[in-house]
Amino acid sequence: MHELTWAMLQVFCGKLPNSIFEDTLIPMFEKCGTIWDLRLMMDPSTGLNKTFCFVMFTTKEGAQNAVRQVRCSPIITLRQLIGPNSKIIA
Repeated sequence: MHELTWAMLQVFCGKLPNSIFEDTLIPMFEKCGTIWDLRLMMDPSTGLNKTFCFVMFTTKEGAQNAVRQVRCSPIITLRQLIGPNSKIIA
């Protein structure tokens, strides 16, 4: 059985219109599952967003629904790519 990690609960959503804000994104993602956190990356010089956000859900199913329904990408960590028992040498 795999250990549930934060990466399994979080998705990346890119190619957003730069004029969209949390008031639109939160209801859209809440249709997929309960949101723990939504981070919309902002450009302080323009006040517009940088066209991407990260959303963390309270369940793996919520994140999977976002990948299917909103066409977000799952967050993949190095450890997931090479295996949980591999040693990472920095």
